[in-house]
Amino acid sequence: MTIILHHNGPSTCSQKVRLVLAEKGLDYESREINIQAGEQHDPDYVKLNPNHVVPTLEHAGGVFIESALISEYLDDAFRLQARPSYEAAVTSQFPEMVIALLRKNGAAVWSDVEALT
Repeated sequence: MTIILHHNGPSTCSQKVRLVLAEKGLDYESREINIQAGEQHDPDYVKLNPNHVVPTLEHAGGVFIESALISEYLDDAFRLQARPSYEAAVTSQFPEMVIALLRKNGAAVWSDVEALT
């Protein structure tokens, strides 16, 4: 099943999705939408994305039109294999590292974090 990404090069939201695709090593068909020329208002594109924005992703018969939802879909549909143990350890320790830094360097901020937990 081909992944088709309708996007615009400088668009921040398009860049987020391209980063996810690159991280997962996924090939996709690129369809550049020139938003400066108003191509996002083309009737054929509006059928895919009634919000007239980029990015839009087509895959497996579905159309996804919001970068966060596209990224979540790609993460669910194309799970990476187990991460290297060092990366997994650092990732799992990250919240504790942030809390330790807050305790050490920001007593006022730490009290706000404690109130949330």
